[in-house]
Amino acid sequence: MVLVTGGLVLLSACGEGPTTVAGGTGKAADTSRLTPDARPQVALNWIDATVPVGAEVSLELISRLDSETTAAGSLFQARVSAAVQAGGIEIVPIGATVAGIVMEAAPAARGGPEGGALTLGVRVLQTPLGTGGMIAARLTAVRRRAGEPVTVKPGATAAESVRLSAGAAQRALTMEPGTSMTMVLEKALDIKVKQQS
Repeated sequence: MVLVTGGLVLLSACGEGPTTVAGGTGKAADTSRLTPDARPQVALNWIDATVPVGAEVSLELISRLDSETTAAGSLFQARVSAAVQAGGIEIVPIGATVAGIVMEAAPAARGGPEGGALTLGVRVLQTPLGTGGMIAARLTAVRRRAGEPVTVKPGATAAESVRLSAGAAQRALTMEPGTSMTMVLEKALDIKVKQQS
């Protein structure tokens, strides 16, 4: 059966031989020679993996953080910039995200001899496939694009927090998107990983 409505051709095959589709030339195209997709299907399966204690994760800041304008309680995000592997398996891919919170913010005028400061805590790691979870980790190094130093010290507000400061009195601490950071896990992270079998 063929139904034509407003220039749209609808075909219905009722077991009456090869189905044809009307083309723009007015000629019918024979679809009886089409073959099903014969490419081999890749089997995927989920495996359990662990990112061990002490694993270093390279990050690149997504958010902009500034000791003068970022408020305590603000959230920030960073992107994993180098894959994390264990036992020959990629556990955390490039592009996974880490979310954290600004626990304290001290403008340069109140930061003392170290200038402006931010106390940060990282809290969640999530892969592009949606796996991951809460993490116990600490930032151990920060490298700004301009090469300006950042002083990194353990924070006083939480076990996994870190206090970053500009390193000079009256100087604001600004971290632009793209700032490189290193995070070290303080507890192992169990994670699901999708693998080809």
